[in-house]
Amino acid sequence: MIDQVESGQCANANEVVRVGLRSLERSEAEDKPSVEALHAAIQEGLEGPFYDGKIMMVDFKKQLDRRTRRHSRELTA
Repeated sequence: MIDQVESGQCANANEVVRVGLRSLERSEAEDKPSVEALHAAIQEGLEGPFYDGKIMMVDFKKQLDRRTRRHSRELTA
């Protein structure tokens, strides 16, 4: 704060604080759309759908097995 006053960037400590607050307000305004999008994504995630991890792994293994068999057939054809 003292540096800004001594360098002449600001007339006094109050002006330094005002500049800082304006900068903070500007930064918050710029961040607002990103924060709102993040909140919406979090809410969407909280509302589901929820998946059972065990069921998802069984499905994943089935898909992997199908792809492996298909790939093996392609290699031997």
